[in-house]
Amino acid sequence: MSQPIVRIVRQTSFSAAHRNFNPKLSAEENRKLYGSFYRDEGFGHNFLLDAYFEGPIDPLTGMIVNLVDIDRWLKAVTENLDHKDLNTLAPFAGVSPTSERIVSYCFTSLQDEMRKAGSGARLVRVTLHEGDRLQIDCYA
Repeated sequence: MSQPIVRIVRQTSFSAAHRNFNPKLSAEENRKLYGSFYRDEGFGHNFLLDAYFEGPIDPLTGMIVNLVDIDRWLKAVTENLDHKDLNTLAPFAGVSPTSERIVSYCFTSLQDEMRKAGSGARLVRVTLHEGDRLQIDCYA
């Protein structure tokens, strides 16, 4: 009989600003591309980040992954973003830090943190909530 797989979802938050624009385009082209989301001063947002982990229950610990580890990984990822202008950060150099790029960055960064720790759990999805009206999922 196979062991069931368990999923844990852990949520964290951060606040950051970003400006949607492509430096290779003129102001007019950026206005046309991004519409009302193109502003010289950018936007500030409160983000929620949900991380979904799956794995079998370890018979010794009774967990698929320790919540202390998950919290450490999430902090390592979000502390690089929290209260920052995302346009100035290396992961978004030369590109517009759209919500799609932010969630992708969070997903790959969490995977890197898990890999460094040698975790047996698997990151299956990351959901980014930008404010109250936008939700974006990233998964492998």
